[in-house]
Amino acid sequence: PLGALDRRLPVVAQVMEPLTVFKSGTPAERREKARDLMAAVGLTPHLFERFPHELSGGQRQRVVLARALILEPSLLVCDEPISALDVSIQAQVINLLLDLQERFNVAFLFISHDLKVVRQVSHEVAVMYLGRIVEQGDPEVLFQEPAHPYTQALVSAIPSPWRREGYQRIVLEGDPPNPVNVPSGCAFHPRCPHATSACRSVTPRLADIGGGRKAACHLLSPIGTA
Repeated sequence: PLGALDRRLPVVAQVMEPLTVFKSGTPAERREKARDLMAAVGLTPHLFERFPHELSGGQRQRVVLARALILEPSLLVCDEPISALDVSIQAQVINLLLDLQERFNVAFLFISHDLKVVRQVSHEVAVMYLGRIVEQGDPEVLFQEPAHPYTQALVSAIPSPWRREGYQRIVLEGDPPNPVNVPSGCAFHPRCPHATSACRSVTPRLADIGGGRKAACHLLSPIGTA
């Protein structure tokens, strides 16, 4: 979040900046709204006039969140919103996001490699490989019974103290292909232990596999179905 903030301005000025750009309200009204929203994300008044370098990572993240919400969006894109924070601050920010979603009725597109957090915050999950969705559905079903081979490998890598004895993690062979030169057919086929000749030549489409889920895999749906 430090890279998203101007180090020369107090944070309250940066939170109210979108209102200034869109000429919303008077200067006094903008400042009051900014202060109210900063309080709503858990920032105390003595922090409002501070500069970004005077705040902790979690506090800066809250400033960025307040600035993103001040125009009352219906959708907020959160790209790795907690990856730079330590574990205790991550939990605070996640709880804050869930609270704000309820309070402001805003939808989140939550992008993350932390699958435990994805499972906690999501109403629907889409798993992507090389820019394409390979599986999509309800998080509880998807994490309990992953269908696509790539999703199975991801879920198997999630640390858990409740793994049964003898559990074997699925380790994928090779490296991800160059996204500029995606393999023909299914992009995952060079690393998939179940790949067939059809996987190497025909690109699978995202198709309904039942249970409210979709997957792009020839092993799960008829070849070429939409």
